[in-house]
Amino acid sequence: MEARHSEVAPASQFIKAIDIEIARLDTVAPPLLGSSRRALLKIDTQGTELDVIRGASGILERIAAIRVELSFERLYAGQELFDEVYAHITGLGFSLWEISPVLRDPATGQMLQCDGTFVRK
Repeated sequence: MEARHSEVAPASQFIKAIDIEIARLDTVAPPLLGSSRRALLKIDTQGTELDVIRGASGILERIAAIRVELSFERLYAGQELFDEVYAHITGLGFSLWEISPVLRDPATGQMLQCDGTFVRK
């Protein structure tokens, strides 16, 4: 987490690191999707959104919509910002449908993060 994030959301401070297993969505999702032809992909992964989308390349044809957290300022080390994530998702054939504010700077009101919903064209 970057200092800017702690500054505007002090309750979101780092507590501890934990080890997790990482797997590609296109490996683990097919049994969960079953015979569903269309699904919503919800991504809230603290700055690794494009990694998740890249790991879903094998199931993207079954994704009707993507809801993803988008940042306008770097809140997590190494994260891609709004412009890059937007360009990547629209490049996959999705259109921005809706933006919902998630995090604002309480001192200025500036929107720092939003959830974006993209639907397949």
